[in-house]
Amino acid sequence: MKHILFVALLWLVVHGMAQPLERQVWVFYLSFWTGEASWDGAARFLDDLPLLGKYNSKLPEVAAQHIAQAQSAGIDAFLVSWFGADERVTTTPALLNLLHRAGEMGFSVGAVVDVYNPNFNRDYTKLEASLRYLVDHLAQHPAYLRYEGKPVIAFAFQNKAGFSAQQWQALRAAVDPERATWWLAEGLSACCLYGGAMDGMYAFNMAWASGNADYYLAERNLLFERGGMLYVPSISAGWDERKIARAENRPRPTSPRDRADGQFLRKAWQAALATDSPIVLITTWNEFMENSHIEPSERYGTLMLDTLRTLIGAPEREIAPFATCYAVVGDGATVVDRPQGTRSLGVLLPEVRYALLGEDYGYYAIEWQGGVGWVSYADIAFVPCEA
Repeated sequence: MKHILFVALLWLVVHGMAQPLERQVWVFYLSFWTGEASWDGAARFLDDLPLLGKYNSKLPEVAAQHIAQAQSAGIDAFLVSWFGADERVTTTPALLNLLHRAGEMGFSVGAVVDVYNPNFNRDYTKLEASLRYLVDHLAQHPAYLRYEGKPVIAFAFQNKAGFSAQQWQALRAAVDPERATWWLAEGLSACCLYGGAMDGMYAFNMAWASGNADYYLAERNLLFERGGMLYVPSISAGWDERKIARAENRPRPTSPRDRADGQFLRKAWQAALATDSPIVLITTWNEFMENSHIEPSERYGTLMLDTLRTLIGAPEREIAPFATCYAVVGDGATVVDRPQGTRSLGVLLPEVRYALLGEDYGYYAIEWQGGVGWVSYADIAFVPCEA
């Protein structure tokens, strides 16, 4: 009998059934920080600032620094808020910047199709075009986030689009008829979750649950009972949205959740593990207005990443080297006189590196013939500066 039990245990180990669950850790990344003006504009809502300073996520060295910081804690991927292909000033160049840097650094980046802004993603035809661009182009990038080999597409505030379940089904059938991607809705009661368009769900804000595993299990069970296939539990380091909620006239904001030197995050992590999900989503990397950020900051230093490193079980290591100086290259890209300008100054010569000076409105400033020229994010690539 002992011999039989030993053989059975050996079979389980060999076939992986006794192995711990291999889990991915993703972080929700807000792409609306575009430099000093954006941080100063939000100053009345902020209690903290990033250690990196008042950065612009569209600059390559910023994306590289963020990815290196995340990797140092064992994080696998960023899910980046995106207003769709029609938005060419902020979120699209930021997403592309992060995706390309991820490809250089062995990281992953996925898109969150964000419907919060009424100017984007609420027109059916334009949303379909954005999803086609995402599925056919962005999701084919080697660094695009995948789960079980399929690209992951998340949605945020999708209820605000006002589409019926039938419209969402039609979108899925038009854009991804073979179900070659994962579609994740935001929220358990999402409009399109149970109509067949979505495969699963996450919740942006679970801080209200205070790390109570019963809430996570109940959410997971309801999803599965109603036909969902993938549950992604979300956890936060803390939460305090009082300032932004007052400004937006939100009558019932989530009560503040103190970080308690990392204990709030630890408790939520254990609650997420109780669901047996293969993924844990951390919300957020850099939502400073709701105080859920884990990015190294003036107030908390690297405490949140240090806490996550122990929870994930990642080895302690220095932040990986990354390029701190990038140049612009572009074979024949048009140089104009100002951001979004139309007066041409010439074209970029092939195999020439142009010094990167800054960014504005989706255009990058470069050194050009003794002055400054501007090139669109869509026409260029970044490379490390020559030594």
